[in-house]
Amino acid sequence: MHHALSPDQRDEFTQLFDRYDANGDGLISREELREALRETSPSVNDHAVDGAMAALDDDGSGSVDLTEFLTGMAVFLGRPV
Repeated sequence: MHHALSPDQRDEFTQLFDRYDANGDGLISREELREALRETSPSVNDHAVDGAMAALDDDGSGSVDLTEFLTGMAVFLGRPV
């Protein structure tokens, strides 16, 4: 659940998710995640991308949906979920 986020945080992270979801399919693929991580760390390697994907992809589908993303952001902020 992502209820630990405030409404403003939820809106902000939803906008960020939409930006990272380059093809607009409602999922962040591994490649889209790599590009998102490179925005903040241009030298990000495959190991870091794999680690981030493993941390966010709760259902093991190989992609991150909005619920998984919001949950991951709440965890990152130290909010109990």
